[in-house]
Amino acid sequence: MVFGWVMGPAGELAPDPAGFGGRLAALFAGWVATVALSVVQVGAVTYATVRHLHGERASLGQMLGVGFRRGLPVVATGFLLWLAFVLGFVLFVVPGVLVMVATCLAIPAAVVERPGVVGAIRRSLDLTRGSRWPLFAAGLVIMMVVWVLAAIVQVAATVAASALLPAQQAMAGTLVASQLGNALLSGIPAVAIAVAYHDLRVDREGVDTAELARAFE
Repeated sequence: MVFGWVMGPAGELAPDPAGFGGRLAALFAGWVATVALSVVQVGAVTYATVRHLHGERASLGQMLGVGFRRGLPVVATGFLLWLAFVLGFVLFVVPGVLVMVATCLAIPAAVVERPGVVGAIRRSLDLTRGSRWPLFAAGLVIMMVVWVLAAIVQVAATVAASALLPAQQAMAGTLVASQLGNALLSGIPAVAIAVAYHDLRVDREGVDTAELARAFE
């Protein structure tokens, strides 16, 4: 929505130059908010997944509380992983994929164990060792499912907006609906990664699910 506002109303060739600086500032603020809330989401979903596997339910307030309290180490870990991904993909695609799979459990480790940024990455390297091909295959399937569902949401949003809204508002309606759908779908990979973290810890380290749940107390 912020991006659409920055670009100007539909049919306008260019946004008003006088207010363009303010619009760019709003766009940057929107990007920062998106990153921050994405971090909160990862922590919240990890917490809720562990509680669910323990046979309990987490309220929305509890999820958000964990997400905000443990957001800073997740931000730092995510930023370092992002740099590693970029470097790997710049050099060759395959190293980037290998880095992504090997470090995919760093975020849950940062949320649950709080070992620090480097410690979280080391934990992921240890936990994924010997299981990276299955993790890669599972991740590929999940990405394909999310892409298909996102495409369905996009098409449905476009059709509905075109049928229900005036032409000038149809694009904005499509954008809002598709972004809401994508926001819901973005939780699927986070849940999958949290489950993989849980299962590998239980299988390899004999950790009880209750012990993982107590890490949030």
